[in-house]
Amino acid sequence: MGTLSETLTQPVTPRDANGIARSTPKADRPAAKAAWATWVSNWKSYTYASGSNPGKFDHTGFTYSDEGGGGGFSGTTYTVTVATGTNGYGTGNKYYIAGLSGASPTLTLNEGSSYRFDQSDGSNSNHPFRFSTTANGTHGGGSEYTTGVTYNGTPGNAGAYTQITVASGAPTLYYYCAFHSGMGGQANTP
Repeated sequence: MGTLSETLTQPVTPRDANGIARSTPKADRPAAKAAWATWVSNWKSYTYASGSNPGKFDHTGFTYSDEGGGGGFSGTTYTVTVATGTNGYGTGNKYYIAGLSGASPTLTLNEGSSYRFDQSDGSNSNHPFRFSTTANGTHGGGSEYTTGVTYNGTPGNAGAYTQITVASGAPTLYYYCAFHSGMGGQANTP
């Protein structure tokens, strides 16, 4: 039988002074770090290309003061839904305001403050939310109140809302549906 005359050596993984295995030789570490930093930067650009920013809270109706640009709404948002109920006008479809109890609740809208009435819920379809200085609005012989009022979208669809910034000295207001009588209620403006 013959003898083995060669010495076999196993590949050695580079290790640092503490014996920790390193896959990148020390001389190449700056290049590896630069490649890693570039990858992370590219990943962030790709991930946030839609315009979102992980440093911002992005929830409809809520903003933080550090968002900059003044693009966010900083007032109070109420979610509006429509369902069958009873108010002073009788029984039928009524506005319900999340956080307040009952059909067509009385609102308190402070002068100088802004309020957004979110009508994104599908139950708002064909029920545009409006303001008047007359109870039941145009159905009660009054007219639409438009001072400081803006509208966005179509009720029942995403992003739909009625917004009001209450003017100084504003009269008592009434909210109502532009198409259907008896759905709304009173909005006090102290």
